[in-house]
Amino acid sequence: MFTTFGIFRVGTISSRGPMPGHFQILTGLPRARRLRYYAIRLGGLLCLAVGLCALTLSLVHWATGRTDLATSDWLRRSIANELDQVQAQILHEQASITPWDDAYAAVARPENTDWLDNNLLEWPHDYFDYQEVFLLAPGPRLIRGWSDAGAVLAPLSAARRALLAPFAARLRARPADDFAAGLTEIALLEGAPVVISLRPILPESRDVLPSDRDDAVLHVAIYNLARDFLPKIEASRPGVTTRILPAGAPHGPAALPLQNANGQALAYVTWNAPRPGDRVFHDILPILLGFMAAGLILVGVAGWLILRARQRERADMARIETMARHDSLTGLWNRSGFASSVDALLRAAPEQEVAMLYIDLDRFKLANDTYGHHVGDELLRQVSRRLTQTAPGARIARLGGDEFIIFLPDASDPQAVAQQGEQLLRALQPAFEVKGHSLRLGASLGYACDRAAIGREELVRRADAALYAAKAGGRNRAEPYDPRLDREISFRKRLEQDLRAALEAGGEGLELYFQPVYATRDRSLVSVEGLIRWTHERRGRLPPSLFVPLAEESDLIVELGRYVLREGCRAARRWPGVRIALNVSVRELNQPGYADGVRAVLAETGLEPHRLELEITETLLAESQDPSFQTLHELRALGVSLALDDFGVGFSNFVRLRAMKVDRIKIDRSFVSGLLLRPEDLAVVRSMIELARAFGLQSTAEGVETEDQARILTELGCTDMQGFLFCAPQPAGDPFPAQAPNRSRT
Repeated sequence: MFTTFGIFRVGTISSRGPMPGHFQILTGLPRARRLRYYAIRLGGLLCLAVGLCALTLSLVHWATGRTDLATSDWLRRSIANELDQVQAQILHEQASITPWDDAYAAVARPENTDWLDNNLLEWPHDYFDYQEVFLLAPGPRLIRGWSDAGAVLAPLSAARRALLAPFAARLRARPADDFAAGLTEIALLEGAPVVISLRPILPESRDVLPSDRDDAVLHVAIYNLARDFLPKIEASRPGVTTRILPAGAPHGPAALPLQNANGQALAYVTWNAPRPGDRVFHDILPILLGFMAAGLILVGVAGWLILRARQRERADMARIETMARHDSLTGLWNRSGFASSVDALLRAAPEQEVAMLYIDLDRFKLANDTYGHHVGDELLRQVSRRLTQTAPGARIARLGGDEFIIFLPDASDPQAVAQQGEQLLRALQPAFEVKGHSLRLGASLGYACDRAAIGREELVRRADAALYAAKAGGRNRAEPYDPRLDREISFRKRLEQDLRAALEAGGEGLELYFQPVYATRDRSLVSVEGLIRWTHERRGRLPPSLFVPLAEESDLIVELGRYVLREGCRAARRWPGVRIALNVSVRELNQPGYADGVRAVLAETGLEPHRLELEITETLLAESQDPSFQTLHELRALGVSLALDDFGVGFSNFVRLRAMKVDRIKIDRSFVSGLLLRPEDLAVVRSMIELARAFGLQSTAEGVETEDQARILTELGCTDMQGFLFCAPQPAGDPFPAQAPNRSRT
């Protein structure tokens, strides 16, 4: 017969043989299930035994630990009390000699040094075991002192004067009654903690007068804690050894801070004391560990059988979860995983100060388009590693493309957040070595700090606004969020929309103004420079410094550049034989087929290639990659001239300057304006002109406004000049003088 118990049947044996009971059912199961069955049953018993051992070990450890903590707490309290007693004792010892008519009279006649030494200096130094004793007149000025080396004469050393002056000032600022009671405090003298005690020497035959606070001589006692206090502690507590550690040194719980009146820890008294509980615990530990080791071995076998059965399932689940919440390319959080994890952190601590940092890489799209996605992917992996190494405690996500966002769960110190942002930018500045290419990126960063209660979306929006401001201010910048940014961003976005509409309408409101460039030798017209202007239908004339950077941040700079190139080449037909100079951005040069586009415009307008001069900024020397230089070579092959604009204000790399093979450098107006004001500007301009001559280049000085500036530039050998001295920028319809007038603009 048999009965059912749980999921197994328990059988009995009859005279006919064994019934299909417990053993038979188990043997009929697959081997893996049988092993699991035995492992679970045996593991349960062993876990119970190990649990009891662990509980016993924990209780013993807890009890012995409590004993050791109680011993350490008692030592801390007793040492602190004894330190307070030492300070009080020093004041009490000084009280035996400071309210004394004879002493009051003696310090007024400091020439009686024997009396001072015997009664106020040498005697308390030796009897009370002080390190140093001083008599300080107002100032503080040293009358006389005594140290282990003997008498100390004036003047007071700089270190002691700097140490004692604040204490003397604080004591003299007290009311009369408190002034007479003296002052004692812990301080650092030459890096060693000491007790400094000051007490005024007053007559005992009368009350304290208000004038005493300004006139009284102070008796100063300096007590060395390391030399005199620690030996007393060890002598009264057998088995205890003490030492003093500086404030910045690591220390354990067995430490007492030596604090000044402001609560600042100047040093720590630490000790090694007998630990009775620890000794008991270590006596019984081997026995308990023996039992636990045996149990753990058996439990480990059972656990291995169970875990192996589930290992693959767990690995698959973890892999699926990771793929769902992390970026497959970089391993960082993805957008959804970042959102859910950050939301959970924000809900858990709504009052916590947190920060969100938004990073946008500079020039990544250029590298990705130029060298291929395999280079771009590896570049993103290296960027992710640098970000993770720079902000190890942060939550970092890649939002897609070249945008990253970083969440800092603790932003109680906004300055620390700003420093973290700067560190992240610096980490991205060194070149990335990717598949044989050395690529430089840089980044723009915006960050926002506030309470967690405002929510993730608002934090991201603010950080995005700050990022917008950082990109507007230039590359490699970190900008904090400011509420005014919302209005500024709204304005810039509307302005960007209006500029896009103007370009789509064929340049409505846009116009090229032209400024002539004259030769220095005879002031004849040699070229004109085209300068973009925009008359907004509602805002009127807008400066190029407002809308050109806006175009450079977006794709509008390419369309704006096409407009400038086409209109400039058309207008050049007004000045036969004269070059037309037009500005071109690095982003335009990096556009595939840019040289072909220039060739098409030249053919469309009929302008000879040698009459077109394209001005590129000096930052191309540091920021551009190889494709830009290839475009420059193609332009030169067309016959187009190249000029380096704003020379001297960017990154003057002479090796790359020679590789670019430009025809002209343009000296920035900031140097020209200082020719007569700053000798260093004159030296810089001279060096630029000589450099151009050495490289076989022409040189053009911008912003010439006075005849004196023109005279100096001519003497230095500058080949061409432009500026308000000769002519202001004007529409294409206005005529230019073929010869520059000789006049000065006021």
